[in-house]
Amino acid sequence: MACDSVDLKPRGYWRWAVETIAQKDFFSYVRGAVQIEPFNACVAGRLSALILCAIVFGMAASGLGLVTKAYAVGSEQSGVVELYEYGGDHSPTPLVLQIPKEFRYGSSVGQQKSWGTNILTFYPSLTSPKDPANAPYGLQCVGFCNGRILISIEYRPSILTRRTAQTAADAGALGVLRFNHQTGPPNVHVVDLEPQFGFDEVFDRTIEAPPGANASGSQNKLRVDRYLLRRSPDKTHYDSYAHCSMSTTVQGCEINFSLSCNPAIRVTVGGWPFQRMDQASEIQRRVEHFIAAMVKEPKCNP
Repeated sequence: MACDSVDLKPRGYWRWAVETIAQKDFFSYVRGAVQIEPFNACVAGRLSALILCAIVFGMAASGLGLVTKAYAVGSEQSGVVELYEYGGDHSPTPLVLQIPKEFRYGSSVGQQKSWGTNILTFYPSLTSPKDPANAPYGLQCVGFCNGRILISIEYRPSILTRRTAQTAADAGALGVLRFNHQTGPPNVHVVDLEPQFGFDEVFDRTIEAPPGANASGSQNKLRVDRYLLRRSPDKTHYDSYAHCSMSTTVQGCEINFSLSCNPAIRVTVGGWPFQRMDQASEIQRRVEHFIAAMVKEPKCNP
């Protein structure tokens, strides 16, 4: 726009400068003013307004960046993390947790927004890896080292809108029955077992070597998984469920349940030995209280 077609009042210069910056046309105008347009009062006014606007906008942008960075650092230091449902369509309002930094593990370190988060702790103290009592049992230790467990947390609010499941854990248990309590190929076998460890329904799913694999004895069983499901006291849904790998030297389990104060929150306790499954109810009670205390929004009374 030539200088003869612009408002020569200061207000006109400022309006033009803001529009020019918004269109990211700062440098093109400066080059045009120097090379083409005669330098007069109009050009001088426009250049002055443009430079001042650029300085102001630059300071505002820098300030916004500093504020954003300060918020991110503050969130990391305070341990605040926002959990959204996988896919992002069902939970526009996140689950807000405040997890001390020393408990964060793996990709959850420095995490602010995610679909899930991990907590590394030790049972039954539920202390962090930084605790002196846990110092000798780092990641190099293999097995159930001083009660080391990995807790995973997911937020599944859309589960509560379904008629088939009442809690996130209930949905997981129903999925176990649907996909694992069936034989399928000839080398897959499902055997129902007697209730154990306080779980109402128990079954093994064994995958054997396919015919012609020349495997025998224990080598014939490629994988053995045990599933344990506990019904709620009123028997209307599943309260919790566990998945144990039985085909390895160290038999380990994952215990899954939902928080009583918010059934959309699913908690998984990993690294739990099968030999200690008789303590499954107690670890669920302790871990539920431990996690509920970290929930900030929506409110969750432990």
